Amino acid sequence: MQIVVCEKGIMDRPTTIEITGKGQFSSTAEVSSTLTIQKFASIEAGDIGILGAKRDADRELDRYFPCIHPYITRIEAAIIRELYAIEGYQAYLIRVYVTCPLHVVQEFHKAAGVQVEIPQEQIRYKPA
Repeated sequence: MQIVVCEKGIMDRPTTIEITGKGQFSSTAEVSSTLTIQKFASIEAGDIGILGAKRDADRELDRYFPCIHPYITRIEAAIIRELYAIEGYQAYLIRVYVTCPLHVVQEFHKAAGVQVEIPQEQIRYKPA
C-alpha cells in the first residue's frame, strides 16, 4: 500500500477491519505503508527553487511526524530532475516507510482526508 501526499493530494479512504480476541487469541493488526511527499519547482529557479521545494516537503512531513515517528522504519529523500525536465520542473521527494498498527494507518488516512483500500494480504497479525 502506498499513501501519496502531493500538491494535488488525491487519495482514497480506508476500510475498517476490527480484530477482537481474548487471552491467547488476541492479536494486533499491523500494516506497512509508504508516505510519499513530492514538491515541485521550476528548473529555471535553480538552487533556490529546489531548496524551496525541499522546505515545503519538510514542512509537510512535519505535520505527520508526531503521529508516525514511533513507526518509521526508513526515510528516503531525492531530487528528481530527469522525470519532469521536459515540463520544465524538478521535484523534491521524501518517502517515509512505516510499519504500524492498522488503526494508526486508518486514523492517518482519515486525518489526511483520503480513503485507501487496504488489501487483506497486506495486513499482518501478531500476538498482542
